Amino acid sequence: KPSKKSGAVDQRMPCEATLAELALGAGQLDKALAEITMARESPSGIGPGDDSLAIVSANIAQERGDYGAGRAQLVEAIGSANDDNKKAQLFSNLASLFKKEGKQWHRMIALLLAREHDSDDKSFAFDAAYASSELGMGDLALYLYDLHLRQHPDNSAAINNVGVRYRELNAAQHSVEQWKKAAAMGETLSTANLAGQLISAGFSEEAKELLNAAIQTKEPHENVARSLARIPSDYQEETDRIGSSNESGRTHARFFVDFGRAYFAKADFAASALDGTWLDQSGNEYTVVASADNLTIQYKTGSLDQRIIVPSGIRASEIEIHQNTFSFVAKNFVWEKKHTGFLLFDEGGSTITWLEKGDSGSTLTRLSREGVRKKVINPYAAVPKAPSVLTG
Repeated sequence: KPSKKSGAVDQRMPCEATLAELALGAGQLDKALAEITMARESPSGIGPGDDSLAIVSANIAQERGDYGAGRAQLVEAIGSANDDNKKAQLFSNLASLFKKEGKQWHRMIALLLAREHDSDDKSFAFDAAYASSELGMGDLALYLYDLHLRQHPDNSAAINNVGVRYRELNAAQHSVEQWKKAAAMGETLSTANLAGQLISAGFSEEAKELLNAAIQTKEPHENVARSLARIPSDYQEETDRIGSSNESGRTHARFFVDFGRAYFAKADFAASALDGTWLDQSGNEYTVVASADNLTIQYKTGSLDQRIIVPSGIRASEIEIHQNTFSFVAKNFVWEKKHTGFLLFDEGGSTITWLEKGDSGSTLTRLSREGVRKKVINPYAAVPKAPSVLTG
């Protein structure tokens, strides 16, 4: 199914940008750079924020190995773009740059933001889902595949990948359903997956036929009836696990969209304004200490001290969570990295939220000045059925 986007990037490129792209494709970096310079100085009014120029300029910077300059070109263009389709294309190019840099988390977030600005595009949600799966964010991947399939129900690759996620959730009957559907559409990978699952005993319909035939015999074993009754029960348990996974994915999607927006925004609050005591929604206390360069969040998990340090003057950052642990080597307490994650401040700095990537999954913590005392609503809490378009 063709994309519903209006106008391809190369159709709106100025002449110089097109020549620069051709020169870049031929490996002529100096010529490409010269064409870009001419485009920027052109009397036609093409400015440095033009998205097509930014994309080609970023590609030139990538070829030179200057990823920072490439990012700067794209981020500048994103900030000045006033069209959702343009922003989506720019975020897509930013995702490609992050992929070349090996920054897979950043790539996934950029793809989510691309989809925010163009939910009709066939690739953004699928690519974000696949990237999420590679990062171990299976719930988020399932949620994004679900969004993708609502608009592109005939994508057999997405159906196959949903089946893979169902298998990860030990939802054997559901995974078999998806792989049968994709295999019927010609997805040969699903045929291989289906064969493997059937061999592993995930064959609910075939099991029903065997059990129904067995129960008609003169003296069927008592386990025949038990197994027959178990199929719908197991199926419902699988459905419940899938629903929980999808809801968790929606939560993560909203967080990463908010993180991505904050990541490209400047702080609109003074670091010193964050000094003091904060509360989570269970009433646990956290202490924020501001300095000229950093903000330190200190708290306890059980009897152990934890801390997070982030630079001042930003709204979003990757983080390391450190724990004060006794070292038998040093014979003293030392700060050791426990987990990593992502942290963001909302506009005005009235809430602090971070996602911690643990060994057995991820957890979200949200702080406010009043916590449960004012019954602050957590926007990442579970809600009914996920929307078809992500909202911030």
